[in-house]
Amino acid sequence: GKQWYQRRVRGVEVEGITQDIGDMVVNLTRVLTSLYPMFKKDTTLIQLKLSEIFYRPFLPQLLETYNFLNESDMEVYRAYVIARGLDDITAYTDIKQKYQLGDSPYQAAIDCISAITETSSPIEKFSLLVNFGQTISESVKQFYLDQGHDEDQASEVSNLGADDLFPITLFVITRVGKPQLISELQLLDDITHEQDLMGNKGYCLATVTSAYRGLVAQQTRDGTSGPNI
Repeated sequence: GKQWYQRRVRGVEVEGITQDIGDMVVNLTRVLTSLYPMFKKDTTLIQLKLSEIFYRPFLPQLLETYNFLNESDMEVYRAYVIARGLDDITAYTDIKQKYQLGDSPYQAAIDCISAITETSSPIEKFSLLVNFGQTISESVKQFYLDQGHDEDQASEVSNLGADDLFPITLFVITRVGKPQLISELQLLDDITHEQDLMGNKGYCLATVTSAYRGLVAQQTRDGTSGPNI
C-alpha cells in the first residue's frame, strides 16, 4: 500500500545519500594524501576525523529515516527485550555449556556493540564492531586461563567457529537492548563499498545483522518466547 511505497522511496533515497557521503570522505582522503604526502602515514586517522566531520550533521536525520524503515522490526526486538532481555545465559541452549562462562559473561562484547550507537564516526562504529568479535574470543580465553587451563588449552577453546559465535551474538545483542542497533548496522552496510566488506569487517557486520534479523523473523513467525533461533 501507500506506506510500503513511502518506505521503499525513502529507503532508496537514504541509501543513495549515505553512499554519496561515504564516497566523499574516501575521495577527500585521497586528495589530501596526494597533495600532502606527509599525511599518508596517518591515512586511517585522517579518514576517521573526516568521517566524524561529515557525518555528524547528517547522522541524526539519516538514522531517523533508517528507524522509520525498520520500525516494525524494532518493535518486535523491543518487545522481546522487555520480556527476555535479562534471561540468564543458560537459557540460551544453543550456546554450548563450555561457552556460557558463569556470571555476567561477554560484558566487553556487550559494551562494544552498545557503543556503536554512541559515536558519530562510521569508522569508529566499524572498529567497535570488529572489536566485538575479538572480545568474545578473548573473554573465552581469559575465562579458561582463570580456571587454571594452560595457554594452549585456553587458546584452542577460544577459537570459535560460526556455529558457536552466532548464538553468543544473539545473547549479546539481546543484552545490549537497543532497538536502533539494526539501523546503525544498515547504515554501515550502505556506506561501505562491497569490496571493503571482505574479511573480518564484513563477517562481523553480517553476523550481528543476521542475529538481529533472525531473532525478529523467529519472533514474528511463531512467537516463540525462548532465546534461541
